[in-house]
Amino acid sequence: MNHSRKTVMKLGAWAFILVLVALAGAQSAAVPGVPITTKSKEALKLYLEGYAKAQNWHREEAHQLFAQAVAKDPDFALAHVYMAETAADPKILQDELKKALALAPRVSKGEQLLIAADQAWFLENDHVKGTEIFRQIAEMFPNDKVAQLWLAMCLAERQEFDKAIPQFEKALAMDKDYFPTHNWFAYMYVAKGDYGKAEEHFKAYRDLAPQEANPHDCLGDLYMKMGRFDDAISHYGQAVKLDPHFALSQSKIGSSYILKGQYAEGRQALEKAKTMELEPANKVLDEEGIARSYIYAGDDKKALEASDAAIRLARELGLPGEAAGLYLGKCAISCELKNYAAAAMSIAECRKCLEDPAVPPDVKQNTEVGSFFWEVFMAAERKDFAGAEAKLAEMKAAVAKFKEPFLSRYAEGAGGFILLARGDYAGADAHFTKAEEPFYLYYAAIAKEKAGDAAGAKKLYARVAGWNEDSLMYALVRNKAKAKV
Repeated sequence: MNHSRKTVMKLGAWAFILVLVALAGAQSAAVPGVPITTKSKEALKLYLEGYAKAQNWHREEAHQLFAQAVAKDPDFALAHVYMAETAADPKILQDELKKALALAPRVSKGEQLLIAADQAWFLENDHVKGTEIFRQIAEMFPNDKVAQLWLAMCLAERQEFDKAIPQFEKALAMDKDYFPTHNWFAYMYVAKGDYGKAEEHFKAYRDLAPQEANPHDCLGDLYMKMGRFDDAISHYGQAVKLDPHFALSQSKIGSSYILKGQYAEGRQALEKAKTMELEPANKVLDEEGIARSYIYAGDDKKALEASDAAIRLARELGLPGEAAGLYLGKCAISCELKNYAAAAMSIAECRKCLEDPAVPPDVKQNTEVGSFFWEVFMAAERKDFAGAEAKLAEMKAAVAKFKEPFLSRYAEGAGGFILLARGDYAGADAHFTKAEEPFYLYYAAIAKEKAGDAAGAKKLYARVAGWNEDSLMYALVRNKAKAKV
């Protein structure tokens, strides 16, 4: 996970919503909302300007405004919080959150809860606790559309869609013209697979913020997911036209071309995105995209070379967490080549990176889970069943640290590789299907095919082929799935 950019599905970025304001911790009777404590009107003005930028995903500009607010009032706790959340540098994220925690006893109860939620989410990697805190905030401020939206976003992030939908509707009923509600409600519908509803809400967002780039970026995300790549490229292009510094959309133009199979055009778009980045750390993500393009194209040698280039850049910029993830990417490519010795070396390098105290706790735990997964995969491929079972136990223990019950399905899915290697195709299929991710579903299709269920396998291959979310794990299986359809 990287906090410097939004992914295609942006449900995890619940924090970028405008908090209703009252000066010096005194709640306004006219505006029911979370009060904000600051002793400086100038700092408050900068903070609000930062939020306006953050809502429409101008994160680098927002970060600078929050930094200026902190300079005006070093005791401005929430400015430290959002300076952390908009930081591309994970060390800044941790440092600023710790400053906010130190200031928490001096601010309002609502602010204390917001700080505690960030602590749970980013420092403790406890999404269950974070969601519960946002439930407390929603109950404390029952007439605040923002507080209700926060809770809705948390529920959507945890894929509790049946609970999230009425919560989004509650927030929208309070203000049908509050565009963040439309934006995040739409992403929930994308995750749920209801593209018609998603398009309706994204277009409402666009109509409420016609001069902003981000609504077009969001529509591009929807159309990419739907496989309408030319429409996606058009909307990402409109975003860049509205804001020439909106490098995020430029990078997604690259992703769209790559998913179309136009790899050279995709790499060219990603190279252009690197020149547009306001924050150097984001160039690493563009380099990652270039590396993935070679995986999609089936050129694993070039993919390894591009991964090395991205690792060098991450190290130069002091981003050990990003370098760790890139080493896992190298491990995955080596597994494709069945070079398990090289894959093991990449895991060892990954873990060295994770020893750096600059790596945030949630990034460390996420990446550790990935490292155990690949060890399960390799051991199963070599039919080292004792080793695979031991690594699966370590993976399950790592997943348990998340305190997010639904994530256990990924460890269950990993167990499918052991069953597949043993020839238990029905058991493997059942495990893979639990994960509901394209990489696992591809192997579920293989299990069905080996079990003689050709029709079921073809259906799953088609589902994977049309998944259309650019990621490392998808790059590994997309074209193989398409070849089976």
